[in-house]
Amino acid sequence: MEVQLKRVTNTPVNVKMLQKIIHQTFINTYQKDAAKSELQTYLDREYNVSQIQKQLDDPNCQFYFCIVDRQVAGYMKLNLGNKQTEAFSTASVEVEKLYIYPELKRLGLGTKFLKKAEEVAKQAEAKMLWIGVWEENEKAIKFYRKLGFKYLKTHEFRLGSEIQRDLILAKRIQ
Repeated sequence: MEVQLKRVTNTPVNVKMLQKIIHQTFINTYQKDAAKSELQTYLDREYNVSQIQKQLDDPNCQFYFCIVDRQVAGYMKLNLGNKQTEAFSTASVEVEKLYIYPELKRLGLGTKFLKKAEEVAKQAEAKMLWIGVWEENEKAIKFYRKLGFKYLKTHEFRLGSEIQRDLILAKRIQ
């Protein structure tokens, strides 16, 4: 199995592929827990082509594809500086999104993404890497804790008209 992590650049092919995987993985993850119309409204607002292009052009937003055997298997979005969804007193980097297609989970891809996130955080001289995880996503919470992330606080996440609660998990960067 050949695995590569590749920074996503703003090209028409990449934008189309990124939008596709964002939509598919988000709907797959939350379709049992939220109304389809709420999911679609969120995706249409936050991840339309122009929003994706704008984020790809922003140096404080970084998207990465995980490519397994020349097929996109997942993506990660990192936020640096003022693009983070929470402000902390210490320099930090946010893992805002980390999604892998269900049939490719448990292959170590999430761990590879987080190692890359730590590299970016070190290059940015951040002292902390953090992620918001929906409080009911027990598998993800267990995964992040296994990799050294600890509970810090909670914050609200708006999905359409629904308000959900995320746990903020953080890891110190050495």
